[in-house]
Amino acid sequence: MPQFTRRKFLEVLVVSASATALAGCPFDDDDDKKENRVAPEYFPQSVASGDPTATSVVLWTRVNGGSGNASVKLQVASDSGFSTLLVDEVFTAKASNDHCLKIRVVDLSPDTTYYYRFIYLRDDDQLRSRDGRTKTAPAANSTRTVKFAFVSCQDYIGRYYNPYLKLLDQDLDFVVHLGDYVYETTGDPAFQQSNSPRKVVFSDAAGALTIGSGDEAYQSANSLSNYRDLYKTYRSDPILQQLHERFPFVCIWDDHEFSDDSWGATATSFNGRRDEQSETRKRNAEQAWFEFMPVDRQGGNAAGEVEVDTAALYPNIQMYRDFRFGANVHLVMTDFRSYRPDHLIPEEAFPGEVVLDRATLTAFLAGQGINYDDVKSRFSPYVDLNEEPWTGYRPALIAALTSAYTAEGMLPYEAGAKAREVTQGNVAVMVINNVLSGFNDAVPAELRVPLIDDATAATLDTGLAYVTMGKTALYGELGSRYFVVKDSFDLYAAYRYLMESSQTQNAYGNAQTLWLQNTLLGSTARWKVLGSSVSYTSLVLDLTNPALGVPAPFNQRFYLNVDHWDGFPQQQQGLLQMMRNNPGTVIIAGDIHSSYAADHGGGVVGFTGTSVSSGSFRELLRRSAANDPTLSQVPGIQQLIESVDVLMRAANAQIQYARSNSHGVSIVEASSDEMLVSYFELDEDTATVNNYTNAASVLADMVETRFRVNSSNQLEVL
Repeated sequence: MPQFTRRKFLEVLVVSASATALAGCPFDDDDDKKENRVAPEYFPQSVASGDPTATSVVLWTRVNGGSGNASVKLQVASDSGFSTLLVDEVFTAKASNDHCLKIRVVDLSPDTTYYYRFIYLRDDDQLRSRDGRTKTAPAANSTRTVKFAFVSCQDYIGRYYNPYLKLLDQDLDFVVHLGDYVYETTGDPAFQQSNSPRKVVFSDAAGALTIGSGDEAYQSANSLSNYRDLYKTYRSDPILQQLHERFPFVCIWDDHEFSDDSWGATATSFNGRRDEQSETRKRNAEQAWFEFMPVDRQGGNAAGEVEVDTAALYPNIQMYRDFRFGANVHLVMTDFRSYRPDHLIPEEAFPGEVVLDRATLTAFLAGQGINYDDVKSRFSPYVDLNEEPWTGYRPALIAALTSAYTAEGMLPYEAGAKAREVTQGNVAVMVINNVLSGFNDAVPAELRVPLIDDATAATLDTGLAYVTMGKTALYGELGSRYFVVKDSFDLYAAYRYLMESSQTQNAYGNAQTLWLQNTLLGSTARWKVLGSSVSYTSLVLDLTNPALGVPAPFNQRFYLNVDHWDGFPQQQQGLLQMMRNNPGTVIIAGDIHSSYAADHGGGVVGFTGTSVSSGSFRELLRRSAANDPTLSQVPGIQQLIESVDVLMRAANAQIQYARSNSHGVSIVEASSDEMLVSYFELDEDTATVNNYTNAASVLADMVETRFRVNSSNQLEVL
């Protein structure tokens, strides 16, 4: 069992809106010895609200209150002038919670706008925050149209939140944030700038992780202070502050709130070069998220303090939850990160390892009515390095791989042990020849080892190796999390799911999956809106068409990202089928920095919104292709990337809209008859320019694409 330090983190304080309204005389302006003014400098992250129900809402602020605890008054009113106060109570913003204060206000009226502010009581001074506005959900029987936005992926470093200007122009009931609210890194050269005035500086630099070396080094959040600094910096943005001041948010996390492509408490920043499992770091990330986000872990209308300590964090966390907005919208927010297993292909997997040999393939394929001999050419020839005549290759392979593992940062004795380990048993011929080619280039001619020729390889058994799925490097995300060969990966995923355990793909965990099934089945809402941090839409790059001119071995179908649901294909299809049993289910998702609209059939439609500011998917593909030694060898790869949207639509008929080079926001209007969804998108190069004072220009440049989910639950592009 993990050992917890049972320190409390931010308590949710509960207060009832008064049954009898108070006369609004909040300040004594006659006493000139008191300072009574709006003082946003004492509320550097302003105010926020979230998790609205028909009778409650969470209100949040953080006060710049010095080193000790601070007394802060909350005022809630039914009017913008605060003439009728429903709440006028004093609370303590504790230093132990970084002076964050979060209050659940209950006994409110449905479908009602309220106004709120916080007042820092410093000695005799009354220093006020800016005013906030929030709104409760419609009553369960209300049939009015519900209007909300969904957003994700708002990298701060070197980037600006220009798309949010569109939301400030709207009358919304709430905003759904689907994750990547912050990014854990300070200047990752793979996708962030390092010399921008928009940057994050950790006050606890010694407590952060350092990744990379030399000019490529950057820091990643690790300590609680590090994660708090992220939120304090991101929420200093004036447009993000205005958005929080105007609308309640419903939020879920994705990976960057902890660490990129994480699973459970394990990060992937070092791509398998070291063990990155850290429950302490995970709990630090979660604690900061709860402190700074206007979320309500427990909900309910009970009065008094809801005490929470770190024992309620990972691995005991439950963040999935649901909200009802009248008769038309049931919002179901899921957690993809906390319970999921590891990626099926480890980042440290040796490319030559044969995971399914001929005998295993023969038996498994036979169960599907497929004859091994008919498809053996699709797999990789292999030899058993423990058997003659192949044992003679081991000394050269061990020497070359010892050098390679040493270059990856292993100590020589560790590298040697690793090299001996991976050259045991069945190894793919392709990898043997690649390693020997490097060995032969480095030694005199008399020491060179002959490669296994094509004629010999053609006589060998074939099997499924990691290299068959696209894994070519000793460590790395290519062929592990990205650019994975679809057909061979699907086979491997199916084998592990059916023959080993369905838990290999159980991303939601047993409890959440059961909750999701029961919630959807029991919902009476017209639209069941499933909030997922990652996309359910399958993203496949099909390079098999001869007209593309892509040579072997690159002329295959690739999953572009198996960190999201494509990485768990059987579980993905099972969940989609469960949703088809509940027609009127609409998925909203983020993470991939692209816009997609897909009809999954059976009354299930998926909308994936692009990033607010984080580098577009096409930009990330360009960088990967330019920097990876394998992808850079694909003829015309950059031209193929510019056509990626067309290629993905050709590979997946469910996709009816695709755009991978934009930033934007999405707005939903859900009525009893239909759901209208609008994507508002800006070109990808606009994210690095501050256009906050040019709202009219930003709105004029936005491209709107509209969709309808009709009364038959089918997707239409308008």
